[in-house]
Amino acid sequence: MALPATDAVQAISFLRHLFKPYSDGFIEIRPLSKHRPHANRTTYRLPECLKGEEGQALSQHIISLAMRGYDVYVGVCPRVAPEGPGRKLGKDAIEQVGAMWVDLDGKVSGSCKEILNNCDIIVSTGNGWHGYKIAPKPARVSSARDRANIEAKIRSFANSILPGTDNVSNVDRILRVAGTINWKD
Repeated sequence: MALPATDAVQAISFLRHLFKPYSDGFIEIRPLSKHRPHANRTTYRLPECLKGEEGQALSQHIISLAMRGYDVYVGVCPRVAPEGPGRKLGKDAIEQVGAMWVDLDGKVSGSCKEILNNCDIIVSTGNGWHGYKIAPKPARVSSARDRANIEAKIRSFANSILPGTDNVSNVDRILRVAGTINWKD
């Protein structure tokens, strides 16, 4: 199956907008599939990975994964360093949060795309939508307490849109890349 060229454009445009507040860090791309062999997550250095040929290579990598049957996810916040020996991409790898987000499943009563009109980015997931509100400047997080406070704000943001949404407020959250296919169903 061939995907339209606009999907690669949509993917890189989404990433450029989501990661606009950041001057450093790494974007994590994580392919997942219940039906395909394991594919490695990859990281890309900000801001270079969003420009020129590197941006094209990143978007082509994402679309290549999607065309091979992977659900392609991105870490919503940049990681401080790529994965390596003894290094994980969990909450301790998040030092900046420049957005709030919500996962709005279509099956939740009262959900519709229109309630995300105040979001800066809306991504159709195939079963609903992800909404993002981009901050003018990223918040610095350097402790578990900072992360817990930010996660509470993200959860409050989601509840302000529609109570009962999935709790996806963790700062190391991964969500679907715009322009990719939902293969889960």
